[in-house]
Amino acid sequence: MYKTFEGFTNFSIYEGITEQDITNYNTLNSTVKDAEEKIIIKNKKIKDKISGYTTFVDDLKSKESVYHYDDKLDSQTIVGYNAPKDIKSAINNDVNELKLYQNSIYITGIIACATLLISAILISKK
Repeated sequence: MYKTFEGFTNFSIYEGITEQDITNYNTLNSTVKDAEEKIIIKNKKIKDKISGYTTFVDDLKSKESVYHYDDKLDSQTIVGYNAPKDIKSAINNDVNELKLYQNSIYITGIIACATLLISAILISKK
């Protein structure tokens, strides 16, 4: 029924496969299965963290009078304990606080200089 043509040979997909190839395939297959198991574990951890985050957000929303939390705000907002919600007012508060500290340091420095001057004058008179 089948003729054999000159110069052609039968070919099988299993020809030329060695024992080492089978071992490599089994090793690769087990590595893929291990990776799949690790991905499943990571996905479970991510789902747990997302559910924890959702619980945390629900808790913040339930204490609206304390935290003023709204998860529908844009990314330019600050979530804090009775803190202003927008960036500009928070920056203004920081600038005012820095000015207050700078003025306090300036006054302290002037008092120290005056004290040193008075003490230097008193010491030089003696």
